Amino acid sequence: MTAASTSSLQKQHENSRLGPVGLRFRSILVATDYSPASATAVKLAARLAKEFHTRLCVLHAVEPDLYAANMAGPVPDLQLVSLQVERENLHKYAEHIPDLRTVKHKQIVFLGSPTDAIQSAGQANSIDLLVVGSHGRHGLAKLVLGSVAEWAIRRLEYPLLVAGPMCDKTFPPIRSIVLATDFSGEASRSVQYADSLAQDYNARLTVMHVLSPTGTPEEQQKVELRTMGKLRELLPSDIGEWCTLQYQVKTGDIAAAVIGSAQENKANLIILRARHRSTLADHLPRTKISAIIRGAHCPVLVVPAHCS
Repeated sequence: MTAASTSSLQKQHENSRLGPVGLRFRSILVATDYSPASATAVKLAARLAKEFHTRLCVLHAVEPDLYAANMAGPVPDLQLVSLQVERENLHKYAEHIPDLRTVKHKQIVFLGSPTDAIQSAGQANSIDLLVVGSHGRHGLAKLVLGSVAEWAIRRLEYPLLVAGPMCDKTFPPIRSIVLATDFSGEASRSVQYADSLAQDYNARLTVMHVLSPTGTPEEQQKVELRTMGKLRELLPSDIGEWCTLQYQVKTGDIAAAVIGSAQENKANLIILRARHRSTLADHLPRTKISAIIRGAHCPVLVVPAHCS
């Protein structure tokens, strides 16, 4: 079931809604392990930094593993040498990415775990968006579909933008956005990001919900109609002034439905919210967010439930 509208929306939660200016990205952090997947993420982050006229930090984490024979921990002098070498490597890496050459950015090498690196760089640079790729062989290899991503969703108070394995390597301006919502209170922040980005890009916004099959066709139709009504109440009444709005109610597997909607609408961005304790681990490949990231042909913006 699909319905389109550009103006007839009810205004709800207006007092708690932040305006689009408050949600624009001002400082972007992209994590790289030099893999092809992270190169895609770096390219995406550079494009966004240029479009938003915002700060960009490029981060590489180096696990300390240099030890002396009679010492219990890493050797300080060797750590300094390692840091200098890695700074030079990161600089050379950045020089070979055309999109980075055309945008002002800060290069950060952190001696420690990827999670410590992200947390430290995020705090020091007032980061409000983390960009990552979905694969890697070392360093930040598990950043999307493993323990580091679980940590990011659970601990960070700002969104995570993921370029998955099927993601197109070219990033045209955002003209179509798909927002998948489950109507929970935690979903309000993802709605606000969708509102803001649709305005910034003058994009078409598709707001969707996926139902489980239930009852007879007549009962299913009634549920779809009620759901369509709830979708219409999510966004502010003036959103039709800056974007074309479309609603969709689908039935079936959530990941397949969201990916299908993105393909139907030629989406350049999918927006999801993450529940508390969301799991993205590789040993649970059927996890909804993980499945959407794996199958999406466009970047996926994951908004934590506790996003500030």
